[in-house]
Amino acid sequence: MAYADRFNARTVARTRRYGLTALLRRMARAHAELVERLRRLPAGTLRDPSHKYTVVDWLPVPGWTHERDHMGEVRRWWRARRADLRGR
Repeated sequence: MAYADRFNARTVARTRRYGLTALLRRMARAHAELVERLRRLPAGTLRDPSHKYTVVDWLPVPGWTHERDHMGEVRRWWRARRADLRGR
């Protein structure tokens, strides 16, 4: 998880300057790209037994839950930012 935490920290630092609309647009593009790439994979690769943790194992729960949790973080951040801007 240390690698994931570092990745998240770098990503947040780079994207902190975006407004909510731009951030949501970037997230929608990333989501669409992921779905398109998954569609291109041969179906058998999603259950490839040579992988310790197959796509069908991680995507339904941790994958979508992870995205949902990040969306909640984005919403909380945006509400706090709007409140700060109103207070100025």
